[in-house]
Amino acid sequence: MSSAGLPSNRAVAWVEVSVPEMITTPAGVAFRQNLLACTSFDGSLATIYKRTVQLTVCDNTMSAALGERGQTVKVKHSAHSLTRIGDVRQALAMVHQTAEVFTESVQRLVDAPVRDVQFRQVLEALVPVAPDATPRERSIGEDNRHTLIRLYRWDPRVAAWTGTGFGVIQAFNTWHRHV
Repeated sequence: MSSAGLPSNRAVAWVEVSVPEMITTPAGVAFRQNLLACTSFDGSLATIYKRTVQLTVCDNTMSAALGERGQTVKVKHSAHSLTRIGDVRQALAMVHQTAEVFTESVQRLVDAPVRDVQFRQVLEALVPVAPDATPRERSIGEDNRHTLIRLYRWDPRVAAWTGTGFGVIQAFNTWHRHV
């Protein structure tokens, strides 16, 4: 088991299991395949089994993992829920395909070149600073842009992929999750 939790005032539960070995794509991105199982005790969530690469450590990362593409089996809470156990077995058997799909996705992004001018355009679109911004708003926007540029160019979690689509996504993901 790689993680387990009870977010939402213990009304939701998850358990995640991971394959023991790390997989590294040809582009140098290391990840581990997971199977996430979650359910709720308050009816807010069906019982869900999902193949993921997102490590679940809290309700936010559980939401991110549930938002990934990939095979998902949902079982609505009912008196006949256990009749879907064959679907769950099939989901468990297909976890190995996650590595192939994720590796291909990463490679497409690594193969997508991003010039400096394109990265600046992305920053302007996603971290806008309005011409009529107050000095405080301008300062916050510019600080966020500088942080993203620093991550993109020099942070070891991102810099290996500077100049690629994966580098841009990795910079914003690192900024969002850690800054």
